[in-house]
Amino acid sequence: MIELWDLFTQIGMERKTPFVDVYSRLDRKDLGALAKWDKDNNKGRIFGKWKKVKHPQLGEVEVGGLDLRIGISNPPYEMVGKICEQHSDAFLRVASLVPRVVVEVVKSEKLVSPAQFTRVELRIANRGYLSTYGLSSAKKLAISEPLRATVEAEGCTVMAPSEKVIELGHLSGWGQGLYNGVSIFFPWTRGNVHERFVTLMV
Repeated sequence: MIELWDLFTQIGMERKTPFVDVYSRLDRKDLGALAKWDKDNNKGRIFGKWKKVKHPQLGEVEVGGLDLRIGISNPPYEMVGKICEQHSDAFLRVASLVPRVVVEVVKSEKLVSPAQFTRVELRIANRGYLSTYGLSSAKKLAISEPLRATVEAEGCTVMAPSEKVIELGHLSGWGQGLYNGVSIFFPWTRGNVHERFVTLMV
């Protein structure tokens, strides 16, 4: 079943809580609206006509009735293209919100003493809309691990920090959600909560 295909909205049916009740609490008005929609928009694929057939054992019987495949479980063939576009738009919209962690060299300078040392300052920043933990409801989940930086060097030796893995924690994104940003009553920002700085001595 396609989750973005909402037949009940198509027929103007009221939202029910829990949602599963829309399947079991159809009244006469809803069934009438469904039959009209099926005739006008689905070429009558749901409510098939009954017809008489000859059964070899039972004799004359009628076959037909409801077919849920096209119109209920899935959209009409004529709407599949539009539904696919909506799916793509929704997925691309979500993909555009994901965290985007970047590492930048802010400054690199050779020290006067001892001469063989170089200090490298790194900025680890999140340029995405969402925080690195995704939604705030996911922040405390075990799968929402904080960021860590692993430092390795070629042709030189990392003298500091002594830890090979540096704990960075989570980085906020630039998005704050609806009604959650700066307002006239709270005219200040959250600060640089989207970035961390790490200094290496190599």
